[in-house]
Amino acid sequence: MRPKIYRELARVCRSKLVLCFNCNKWAFKHLGKRLRGNAPEWLMTRKELFAELKGAGLKVERIHTKGIGPFSTLWAVVCRPA
Repeated sequence: MRPKIYRELARVCRSKLVLCFNCNKWAFKHLGKRLRGNAPEWLMTRKELFAELKGAGLKVERIHTKGIGPFSTLWAVVCRPA
């Protein structure tokens, strides 16, 4: 479902686009879920997120985080159509 939404955003976007995600697989907030084996499937690494966006026709220009490394749960991703 997400890739379909990203493709549509890439199609209609004329310049930059800002997307916000709370999906950091390595955030301490989600550590317990991952260790118990019941982490939601939407958790992902930056590399996985960037690959998903690229596959939908979006190029990531930069990423802003709320916090540092494993303390950051929120990512604001600035991208544009590729």
